[in-house]
Amino acid sequence: MKSTRVATVFCMVILSIVYLQTQLFGFGKSNTNEPTVQKTYLDTLNKGQEISLIENKPVKQTKTEAPKKAPAYQQETAEGYRIQLSASTSLDNIKAKKRSLQNEVRLKMYITFNKPYYKLYAGNFLEKGEAKRALGKIKKLGFRDAWIVKSQIVIE
Repeated sequence: MKSTRVATVFCMVILSIVYLQTQLFGFGKSNTNEPTVQKTYLDTLNKGQEISLIENKPVKQTKTEAPKKAPAYQQETAEGYRIQLSASTSLDNIKAKKRSLQNEVRLKMYITFNKPYYKLYAGNFLEKGEAKRALGKIKKLGFRDAWIVKSQIVIE
């Protein structure tokens, strides 16, 4: 009785292994001219969907993009000033403000993240006087709470 139970379990294990091999790796499938891609263990877990660790939602990926290359040159930076326009815990809010201001404020704009806030900055000023003049124009656009901050700036 014990030996038949062991034999039954053994057969179930072998059949399970064969089934998994055919499902995961395509063993025993007909050979076509189409190239096959070897699936990884993770591919079998999420069935080809990428997993977003930020919002814990699956992100459907329709095409593969080439990785972005770093610029061939290094930008020169210096200690200077920028104008902080806004801060929010929502990246979408900051991006919306940046889009709405892009045409009105003729300065380079930057978004940074300092936990828990995303911050929107404008300009690269070496002299504080330059930053003060730009701040006056920005306040006239309705950003009464904007202020000048010391920052590493990009020299253009």
